Amino acid sequence: MKIVECENYNHKKFYQLPIPPSPNLKTPTAIFLYPSLCLFEGTLVSVGRGTDLPFEVWGAPIFQKGGYSFVPKSMEGATKPMYEGQTCYGGKLQMEPEAALKILNHKLNFTFIKNAYFLTKNKPTFF
Repeated sequence: MKIVECENYNHKKFYQLPIPPSPNLKTPTAIFLYPSLCLFEGTLVSVGRGTDLPFEVWGAPIFQKGGYSFVPKSMEGATKPMYEGQTCYGGKLQMEPEAALKILNHKLNFTFIKNAYFLTKNKPTFF
């Protein structure tokens, strides 16, 4: 294997993709949060597909707490989103991309999944 070094590149340097890589990764913040929030895939928690903030919000109808609510609807990139038409309660992580990087510190952040797990009454059904 040959490693090709990039000139003037630093892992901690902010870089914004010129084109969104997916209809559900519309913003730099969503892209940075994706590695941590994608851990919700396969659980009972929605990551906001079918909203204007996919991968910047999380929630489920079973949560009665949470500082944020959203209702997923069918749209381009999310034709049949989880909990379509139902009010989901949870959290909103919308922030400036630089703030997302600071929170994540270039690592996975399990805080979001831990918070959702603690809101779940029937914990064996969470995963």
